[in-house]
Amino acid sequence: MNLTKSFSLALALTPFFWTASTMTAKAQPPTPGESATEASVLSENSNVEEETLAQGRRRRSVSRQPFNPNYLGIGANIGFDGNTALGDTEFAVNGRIKLTPNLSFRPAAVIGENAAFLVPVTYDFAPKNISVAQRSLPPLIPYIGGGAFFTTNDDSEDDLGALVTAGLDVPLSRQLTANAGLNVGFINDGTEWGLLLGVSYNIPRN
Repeated sequence: MNLTKSFSLALALTPFFWTASTMTAKAQPPTPGESATEASVLSENSNVEEETLAQGRRRRSVSRQPFNPNYLGIGANIGFDGNTALGDTEFAVNGRIKLTPNLSFRPAAVIGENAAFLVPVTYDFAPKNISVAQRSLPPLIPYIGGGAFFTTNDDSEDDLGALVTAGLDVPLSRQLTANAGLNVGFINDGTEWGLLLGVSYNIPRN
């Protein structure tokens, strides 16, 4: 009789023991190392993504297109013994219109008692890109070219002559560029020399 009661009591308490063991298993903390491993994997993946983005940003910032603007400016032409305005010391207006990354149209006018108009096309030795280390240095842009010039001097036998030019552009800021150019004109079986020094306003891009 006692055996029968004991067996019945054990059978009655079995559901309670099963429920308690199930709840204990659910509440058991994770095995040490498993959660840490998952967190470390996520952290490593995040670090890899951040490093990749940072490297991409650095690569984009390492090289930049050089600042090489169009401009319009004023200055002075210092002449060296000539029969036209190009060979005299006079007021000057000059400009630059970029045709391609390395070709420019550089019109200029030297104005005094008479005028000389210069219409050269130049090849610009502009750098293709500027590194981070070079960005603090002035981006000097030398050029050389040729074309024609004509004068309004009534004493000149010919009004039109050939022109050779060479010079240097020095961007001072986003708004201003300093420039110096030596212009050599061939007219009336003679040679006209003029050194044009000026400061120009950079024409903003649209």
